[in-house]
Amino acid sequence: NGWQNIYVPLNADVPFEIGTVITIVYDPQYNNDDGLRIYSDSGYQNPEIVGVGYSASNPADSWTLNNSTNINKVGVYTLMKVDTDRWVLSGPDLEENWC
Repeated sequence: NGWQNIYVPLNADVPFEIGTVITIVYDPQYNNDDGLRIYSDSGYQNPEIVGVGYSASNPADSWTLNNSTNINKVGVYTLMKVDTDRWVLSGPDLEENWC
């Protein structure tokens, strides 16, 4: 158990089409872990992942879904590719993380 991680790749590595939507379902009944984090696969803000309701000009290094104040809550999240190496993340209880 523990944290589960998802890594978003650079377009050069996995060329998802712009407009691709990835749905992530977090259900602690089946995950039985601490939460879920999404990272840029190549490190610092590359590719960029911006969260709905957060600054569009300052993407976070990673995102925590179902953050520590809301452990054991079910959540549905979406990642949408909006440019070559830019994704938008939406869903409940997002928390931006900085290295």
